[in-house]
Amino acid sequence: MDWDAMYRRDEMPWDHGEACPGLVQWLKQNRLSGRVIVPGCGRGHDVRAIANACPEAEVIGLDISPRAVELAQAMNNPDNASFMYGDLFDPNSHPLNGTADWIWEHTCFCAIPISQRKNYVRSVRGLLKGSGSGILAIFYLNPEMDDDREGPPFGCTLDELDQLFTPEFRVWETFEPPAAYESRIGREKMRLMKAV
Repeated sequence: MDWDAMYRRDEMPWDHGEACPGLVQWLKQNRLSGRVIVPGCGRGHDVRAIANACPEAEVIGLDISPRAVELAQAMNNPDNASFMYGDLFDPNSHPLNGTADWIWEHTCFCAIPISQRKNYVRSVRGLLKGSGSGILAIFYLNPEMDDDREGPPFGCTLDELDQLFTPEFRVWETFEPPAAYESRIGREKMRLMKAV
């Protein structure tokens, strides 16, 4: 998909105009610290939510669409939030490899072609500092398309996530998101994983 063209046409059906409800609720009880990178950040709603809830963190949104980055930068952003153009799968396109304490994943994994999922795992592991750094994610397991489309979003299963991530990560927790968009209730799982 040409993500940049979609942002330029203001054609963003995935953008709810607010941060992910599950993240917002999770942040009421928990904190992320250090450098947090949000791949596929879009207009940056989740970046701002993390930055506002965790003022001690440095939160960086990364997106492959220059227009998405422009739109995110034009918003009312906290001082500890920033945005950067870069291709998650090309470490030479950004200076973030090996710098993150945390990755927040929501809708990037389900938007990429299924054939790129192993590359996704390798790329996010490359962003992290090392063992003990982690990924907090909400995975879209069952999009249940109402028409003839076959994603994105592309669904997955917990077994598939285990097979993809466990060589590089250890699963610490898997649980229901504390909140969800109405259309996604029962179709998502929240997961905390730590790099091995």
